[in-house]
Amino acid sequence: MVVDEICFIIKVTARQILKSQHLCKDKTRGVSFMQNLRISLLAILVLSIAVIGGYPALVSANSPNDNSAAKQLTVEQKQEMANLQKEVLEKKKIIISKYVEYGVFTEDTGNKIISRLDKRYQRLETNGFIPSWDKAKQKRPQGCNIYD
Repeated sequence: MVVDEICFIIKVTARQILKSQHLCKDKTRGVSFMQNLRISLLAILVLSIAVIGGYPALVSANSPNDNSAAKQLTVEQKQEMANLQKEVLEKKKIIISKYVEYGVFTEDTGNKIISRLDKRYQRLETNGFIPSWDKAKQKRPQGCNIYD
């Protein structure tokens, strides 16, 4: 995650440097290439320190010692969440049916979307209306290409 953010910063800075080389030819347009380079490198340094400084907080927030699995809702809370989730589910079904009516989705696609919404509601219901966000996220391939 931190590597991706640093790669993004490097990409943006590299693009700024490449753009500033074109500005370097005409001094009336703005600052010189060296001033742009200094500003860009300073920005990279500041942002890198900010990102790396916040990294321990990210690690502790995503640690496996989090007791979110041990949290349970009371019966009243479950009923309230069930009512809210049902309302949202019905509204989403109405929206999907309108899209089908207007021709944005085919009827088959609309039925697939509605069945996924129903499955999601059933999964929430079996988990006691506590969402499970512990799925492993797909990692981006390693490397940093500035021309992405």
